[in-house]
Amino acid sequence: MDVHCTGQAMSYANFLKISSQSLPAGYFPHLSRQGPSTAVQKKSRLPRHQPSDGPMIPAYPHPALHPARSSLRSPVIRPHRIICAVLCLAALLSVLFIPLPAQAGAIPLFGTVEFRRPLDSLPAWAEVRRMNELEPIFVTGKVFTRTATWDTFKQGARGKSGMDLLRYVNTFWNRFPYREDIANWGKADYWVWPSLFLKKSGDCEDYAIIKYFTLKELGMDTDKLRIVVLRDTLRRLSHAVLAVYMDNDIVILDNISNAILPQGRLRHYVPQFSFNEKARWAHMKGKKTNE
Repeated sequence: MDVHCTGQAMSYANFLKISSQSLPAGYFPHLSRQGPSTAVQKKSRLPRHQPSDGPMIPAYPHPALHPARSSLRSPVIRPHRIICAVLCLAALLSVLFIPLPAQAGAIPLFGTVEFRRPLDSLPAWAEVRRMNELEPIFVTGKVFTRTATWDTFKQGARGKSGMDLLRYVNTFWNRFPYREDIANWGKADYWVWPSLFLKKSGDCEDYAIIKYFTLKELGMDTDKLRIVVLRDTLRRLSHAVLAVYMDNDIVILDNISNAILPQGRLRHYVPQFSFNEKARWAHMKGKKTNE
């Protein structure tokens, strides 16, 4: 650091050396242990003139050395404040629902671009999960049908994995009759948890829900499972299926077929949103590329 004085430049160390010889102790209060108040008291005893043979030293060579101007020092940028500001900005963006892309490298669901959303935007799903814990069906002795219990169902699934396990689960639950929500519950749309499905069956999203929880109980990672609400462009109606991520592809468990098809075979399905127990995703059509 250089201190500029009457057109000359000298090192800060030389400046202090000269100052200690020509100025009384306590002149620079922030370099002394006596504090600002002592410096003010001693200021009146300062010599009126500098020695004629020494360099011209200003009373306060730098504003930062002036006790009354200590507040004018340049602010110090601290890294932790920058990090805090970045985190606050990220939190603000999430509150404003500015879309953030899903994790890089994820397989596009039906070729769409997806954006992660909080689960609290699906209260019906929260109720299904809550009631599934209060009224569990995947327990010893629980009757599924006249010929099957949870125990016999698990025994039938033993040794199965991959596509064989998916076919087993999909075929079993597809045997239950399809029933509209308006007929079952007097409502246009009502999501049921597994115990209610055993009693009265359900419609498309109810099949997807019970298949989701069944595969979870059989040990499948729920990060690979998503219930998908979509638009069937052939039948021109809303629909729901269970998507399973496996072998670098996505396969679909559908209540209208026992066949497990890769998503590429179902181009008439346009997803609107998907979800599991971790998050919800909104979907938008991706740009088509020329192959």
